[in-house]
Amino acid sequence: MKLDMIYKKRIGGIIMAACVFFFVALIMTAPVKSDKQSEFYRLTTTFVKGDTGEGEAFKGCHLNKGESVTFSTILPDEEYISPTISFMSDFCEVDVAYNGESIYRYGNEEERHGSFVPKRALIAAIPSAPKGGVLAVTIKASISTTYNLNYFYYGESADISTFYVESRRLPLFVGIFVCTFGLFILITIPILRGVQTAIISMLFHGLLLMDLGVYFLGYNSLLGFVVNDYSASFLEYASLLFLPFLVQGAMIFNDGAKRNKLTYFFMIVDFLVPVIVLLIHFLGLKYIQEMVIFTHALISFQGAYCVIYLVRCIKTSREISEIYGNRVYSFIIVIGVNIFFITSYADLIAYYIGNSMGRIPQTSVKGMYILFGAIELVICMVLSYFFHHIAHINEDNIRDNLEGLAYRDELTDVSNRAHCEQVMERMTRKKVPCIVVSIDLDGLKKVNDNLGHQIGDRMIKGFAAILKDVYSNVELLGRMGGDEFIVIMKGRDVARCESLLSKLKLEIAVANDKETEFRYSASWGYAGNHEVDSPSVKDVYMLADTRMYAMKDEHHRMMAELSNQEVMS
Repeated sequence: MKLDMIYKKRIGGIIMAACVFFFVALIMTAPVKSDKQSEFYRLTTTFVKGDTGEGEAFKGCHLNKGESVTFSTILPDEEYISPTISFMSDFCEVDVAYNGESIYRYGNEEERHGSFVPKRALIAAIPSAPKGGVLAVTIKASISTTYNLNYFYYGESADISTFYVESRRLPLFVGIFVCTFGLFILITIPILRGVQTAIISMLFHGLLLMDLGVYFLGYNSLLGFVVNDYSASFLEYASLLFLPFLVQGAMIFNDGAKRNKLTYFFMIVDFLVPVIVLLIHFLGLKYIQEMVIFTHALISFQGAYCVIYLVRCIKTSREISEIYGNRVYSFIIVIGVNIFFITSYADLIAYYIGNSMGRIPQTSVKGMYILFGAIELVICMVLSYFFHHIAHINEDNIRDNLEGLAYRDELTDVSNRAHCEQVMERMTRKKVPCIVVSIDLDGLKKVNDNLGHQIGDRMIKGFAAILKDVYSNVELLGRMGGDEFIVIMKGRDVARCESLLSKLKLEIAVANDKETEFRYSASWGYAGNHEVDSPSVKDVYMLADTRMYAMKDEHHRMMAELSNQEVMS
């Protein structure tokens, strides 16, 4: 009931926050009309057929490793201070010529040393004169893939660089946000107190988000601003390779998830495939970008498995209850992962359809579907952690209530005998210096016999209230049973012990002035663990109890003498 109330009060706020996040993302990434785009040109290239000199508008082509192709265009007759062309180089060796003279080369050194040519957004300066010259771009494939230079940008260098970043605001925003959120999760792990599976789950969630962020930034050629070209291309494909492993780990160790040998087998395979691919890459047998099909296969297979699993859970509500119980936060993660896989399918289908037609290269597939899938995954994780936090608050309250039922005395609301013995055992084990006070309520049997047990219970409850007022700052105040109470104080401050006993006398006197049906009276005895040879606190309690009975016998003797005097008078 309490958890439901918390849901009703806060779920609206969480949904509103998710909506605000979407609107902010859309506003930040919406296209803005600018005069800068009119200051440079997006030019269409022409494919030159071999030595014939014949040309046609180019739509894209598939090149095997080592093959080359030339694109050409006539530059506009415009006056620029720093004329520049810019286009994407998709793992190819590039030679840019202006009016038949080579002005820019890229990838020649990598090709000469036998390493792969990184993907990069190339920016080449053009001679300012003469105007309207012929620009020819020759590319040589370093891997077998589809290439397309059907357009590039020509204009001022600063304008083109600004436009390049602005046109990628959405992946830039999502990539940085996802990386930051993942890093935040990883940083908070050391300060968390939880079971091992929860910590491992957060570890995989944090690594998964950082991996996604790196992939988005690398895929959109934004990592080149902070690392070199080789590292940016390598990180892009390495993050894609480890994506199935991190998703599988987040699913397996998700709180409440169903784990079996098959899921662990998938996770091992997901880990071994990228490790083997990286080993092949570093040995120089094959480049990492040429083996991305293995990752696509894993994503396709696991995505289908997750979708089927989600559909089966939705159809069988009893299975959801058995696997997740009331753990809404676990089911939200499953939904987020499935949305991510579905959007990944959309991009994979676009990539392979375009590649099979020989017209759409990898750099032309924008990856927008998986980008929005990642946003949904982050939102699901935020919602999951919110529900997870609320659920644990509720579980803590239930546990506290259960412990209260197990260790509290129902009548007096102080610790019961079981808890008192537990505390004594713990202090014995840790060898904590202490003073134990044994307190007995006098006259309870007489009240029960003459006034009834209801009045006797009120007497016990009232005396416990007095004890709670006096001993409000001690290690333990408990009821050992019947009319017997125990107080344990840390340390060996005898003066403090006697001072509190004096305060107890005064409080009893004040209570007796207000009580009309009976009178409070108590006997006590105290002892420190320095007075016994045994390290056991129970032995200290036994010594205090012996001294309490001595005081009780003295009270009985005094009461007997007082009764004899009254009879004789």
